[in-house]
Amino acid sequence: MFVVKPPLIPINEDYKWRLLSEILNIFDLRSTKQILSQYEILPLEKSIPSLKIVILSMYFCLEISYVVRELEENAHDIL
Repeated sequence: MFVVKPPLIPINEDYKWRLLSEILNIFDLRSTKQILSQYEILPLEKSIPSLKIVILSMYFCLEISYVVRELEENAHDIL
């Protein structure tokens, strides 16, 4: 069975993308970085983008590999 997956194109007016943006922005807070450091989720430069990718894939019910491919192809649109 062939399943067509939607492209990850952020739309500012879409409530799903706005909510996801709010969720992902939490990882940019200093307090969040401190908590991650306390739990030894280091280095932050690699772990935070990885966590964002996992959350993005879970949020849209997509495979992580698909999300990574989409990010590589359309990084200027998504990030």
